[in-house]
Amino acid sequence: MDGYLRFMLSGKAHTDVKKVREYIDGGCNINLKFMMGEKLSGTILHWSVRHGFQELVEVLLRKGSNVEETTSGVSITPLAMAVTLKLYEIVRLLLYHNADVNAEFENGITAMHGAAANGDLSMVRLLLEHGFIASKHPLLMHRAVSSGSFDIVKLFSEAKCPVDELDYNGFAPIHVAAQVAHYKILFFLIDVAKANPLLITSPNCSTILHLCCTKTTILSVLQKILSYGLDTEVADKDGSTPLIISVIHKSLNNVRLLVKLGADLSASDFNGDTAFHIAARNKTNDIGRFLFESEADVYQTNNDGISPYDLVDDIIREKIITERVQGDIENYVLEMEKIISAQRYRIAKLENTVSTQGERIVKIEEKNLELEKCLSEVYKFIQKK
Repeated sequence: MDGYLRFMLSGKAHTDVKKVREYIDGGCNINLKFMMGEKLSGTILHWSVRHGFQELVEVLLRKGSNVEETTSGVSITPLAMAVTLKLYEIVRLLLYHNADVNAEFENGITAMHGAAANGDLSMVRLLLEHGFIASKHPLLMHRAVSSGSFDIVKLFSEAKCPVDELDYNGFAPIHVAAQVAHYKILFFLIDVAKANPLLITSPNCSTILHLCCTKTTILSVLQKILSYGLDTEVADKDGSTPLIISVIHKSLNNVRLLVKLGADLSASDFNGDTAFHIAARNKTNDIGRFLFESEADVYQTNNDGISPYDLVDDIIREKIITERVQGDIENYVLEMEKIISAQRYRIAKLENTVSTQGERIVKIEEKNLELEKCLSEVYKFIQKK
């Protein structure tokens, strides 16, 4: 047996099929498993498939090699291995020798999952022709969507593959399509395959609108998504709206589109942060300037009493002063005084908890100094006028 294994692993076996036959005819156990690599053991059939030795595969199959044996470590059948490696003739050989096209191994995975993940339309068709039942196996549509193959998605839909099933990350196929910006597939799943467009991910509670906003998109895509009954104010588990997600992903394009579609600039997450807070904190100044020009509230405070004004760069601060005083000066001064008064009230309220809220008080006092400085600039401007 040792001589047999040494020969099979020498790299010479595929050029000397006669020798292989001699070993097999001599009574060698062709279904014996051996180490094929780190944490992976399989039979000589697995090894032959892995290296694409078609003639050797044929010999082993004729001699009774077990076509359903799975590797140890990473569980996979010879058929699944051949499918993943796109070895069409070996796949046909295995199917001819009654390899189970519907066989499931680790986590319900089948050979078809490999074909779908590869976006291999010809292989998918071959397996379907040999009796693969797409409706009975989990997560196939996810694999097809990830590959970006519209034709495979369509085939699976026609084969009644589930479209609202959640994967191990809590994503349905529509979420996968939205996240990777496969919009043709996304809209096919909803319009033709009848996937539920309102499904949210688990546990993040993201909608397809949130996921689309992680990539640069176009107006028509957002409009179509909104037509399914979603709205721009829907929040995920962190309270983030699609507008906030767009700011997090630094997409000025998406921010512009959502504002055009009526997104609420004052909407905040569970920390009280608006899109403007996040843009200012992350120093995405192009988005910050756009939000300011779109009349986002510069002084809206979050849970820590911090406003976008505290976080924006000096250019926007200067613009805030200049543009505000060119408008109704008296109302602006009153607004500033109200903000300072409100902040002083917060400080007075926290006086008895200085030991635990000291840092917060310091921040609020710093904010008051900034606001008073701004107010001073306004008064100077008025005096000059």
